[in-house]
Amino acid sequence: MRAFMLAIAMTTTLFGSAAFAETPSGKPGSREQGAAKPDRSEATAELVVAHGTNGGKGIDPKLARHKELKNPPFSSYNSYALLEETTRGLSKGKPATVQLPDGRELKVLLEEVDEKGGKPTRFTVKATMKKPGSEESTVQFKAKPGVMFFVAGQRYEGGILVLGLKIR
Repeated sequence: MRAFMLAIAMTTTLFGSAAFAETPSGKPGSREQGAAKPDRSEATAELVVAHGTNGGKGIDPKLARHKELKNPPFSSYNSYALLEETTRGLSKGKPATVQLPDGRELKVLLEEVDEKGGKPTRFTVKATMKKPGSEESTVQFKAKPGVMFFVAGQRYEGGILVLGLKIR
């Protein structure tokens, strides 16, 4: 018993009382572990709106950095024109709205931010499109920070609209 008490006394002396501190959950751990994590509730969304056609004009130089447009399914169109490039701030629970060229409204909602080491590792985002007088279509996806995610399919002026979304 005396050896056990001596070991506790030495541990407390060497490592301080933090070795036996409790976290707010009541479990043993260091004070650092018990510190409240900051609530990451904001991000930035970069949106690219492109028009894909088979007009034979190639890819707009402003879109050339997006290699995805050269691969299936996007490669079924041989021309892409940049229609809009915009950045919107996102706050958790508050949608950012963008008016699309075909009259639809796009709402982007930051739902959740996963973190590791204080840096975001994944964003849960909900995107909703609505055309006046019609039903909404909603998609929820998980995005890695800084990686462009492309969605296509809305018919527009002899081609399609392609939306690229990057969350930071």
